[in-house]
Amino acid sequence: MPSIVLSFVGQQDPVSDTTREEGSIVSLMHHLMALKQPIKQIILLYTEGTQGTQERADLTQEWLAAEPFHLPKEAIALLPVGKALSQDPVNLLLAVQAARRGLEQAIAHLTPADTLELNASSGTPVMKSAWSILQ
Repeated sequence: MPSIVLSFVGQQDPVSDTTREEGSIVSLMHHLMALKQPIKQIILLYTEGTQGTQERADLTQEWLAAEPFHLPKEAIALLPVGKALSQDPVNLLLAVQAARRGLEQAIAHLTPADTLELNASSGTPVMKSAWSILQ
């Protein structure tokens, strides 16, 4: 069963600048690899602007395309969350709407044999909560 992974991108992705520890997206990918879980697609939701996570999303995409993951870049979609959530990353309604857009993109590629993986560890606490609300 191939996986489609959905995640907001946080300031600790792909790796923490402070501790040099891998962020939750990379940790999740290591876990899925250990389970020999094939990855069909990864959708990374990022905020824009000077305080945004677009650069972290780009770095995460590069990280996942490199060793040991070797995922094709075209399998790693980068999806901006929009100006409103980028300016107010603690707005629950906006976070749920952004997560839903990511989910709709995933559903467009989902088959009955696929598994949907939601990473509830990256992003602001509100962004993490959005996945639970959608579930």
